[in-house]
Amino acid sequence: MVVFHSSNGLVVDWQYDSFANPEFASFRGVFWAFSQYIEGFKHCKPLIVLDTKDLNGKYPMKLMIASGVDAEDYYFPLAFADTKELSVDSWRWFLTGIREKATQRKDLCLISSPHPD
Repeated sequence: MVVFHSSNGLVVDWQYDSFANPEFASFRGVFWAFSQYIEGFKHCKPLIVLDTKDLNGKYPMKLMIASGVDAEDYYFPLAFADTKELSVDSWRWFLTGIREKATQRKDLCLISSPHPD
């Protein structure tokens, strides 16, 4: 199940698994982008750099990061997501979130680091 919410310029997309008992749900991920980042990305180069970081703690997560590159070749944040794991589905969800909620620009180049396997 996916829940989409936008308030005060923050775009948020919650993803969770629901169970037969409506009091219980299992968190799968959250996507977010600030409206200031979305607006500023319009003035960046047509390039999105993708990266991930491990988040350690009681509940280990993966942070997915999408950044643009500005006119002075500095990274410009665009969107983020926390997920339980990196998979084809989580990448599809993150990239769809970028396309539908953060930018509709055409002819974008995506750059990501190679998979370690």
